[in-house]
Amino acid sequence: MSDPGTSTTPDLLAPLPSPLPPVEQVARLPLGFRAGAATAGIKASGKPDLSVVATAHGPLSAAATFTTNRFPSAPVLLSKAHLAATAPEVRVVLAEIRTRALAAVPGATECISYQMPALRLKKVFFYYAAFKQHVGIYPPVKGDAALAAELAPFRGPKGNLQFPLAAPMPFDLIARVAAALAAEVAAKSAAKGEA
Repeated sequence: MSDPGTSTTPDLLAPLPSPLPPVEQVARLPLGFRAGAATAGIKASGKPDLSVVATAHGPLSAAATFTTNRFPSAPVLLSKAHLAATAPEVRVVLAEIRTRALAAVPGATECISYQMPALRLKKVFFYYAAFKQHVGIYPPVKGDAALAAELAPFRGPKGNLQFPLAAPMPFDLIARVAAALAAEVAAKSAAKGEA
């Protein structure tokens, strides 16, 4: 009898139903899982640097998965520290902020900047992070006077936004902040003649 995770079970390593190429090396996967790899531009060499693992039996949820490498990279260590330091109920708030901000700014990509989750177009324009009593959004909105006035109750001492965790989170307002910050960065880029 063969091991279900080896290459003797070709269905397990069939390409995902997407344009992702199959994993270059034989992967040892649990029964019912498939894997693929792509180039996301993380490695300067142009070699595949993004892997996708999917179940053949329908959707599955995962908050994060990490390498089992004994020498993980700095971003992996930082992400693990962020997750460990964040209470489960706050993780839900951050996930909703992420989802709404990405929906408000089509084409934005996620990154880590200043050790915080952030969104970027050509430049980073939106940072968010959880603290003990609030979620912080950075930088302050400057280009939309009406929105800035609406945000006045949430402004911290330096103008950055602080949304208390003890109050209902204004997700729609935060999504508008993301869109406004993206527009500010786009306007600055256009003024400088950047494409």
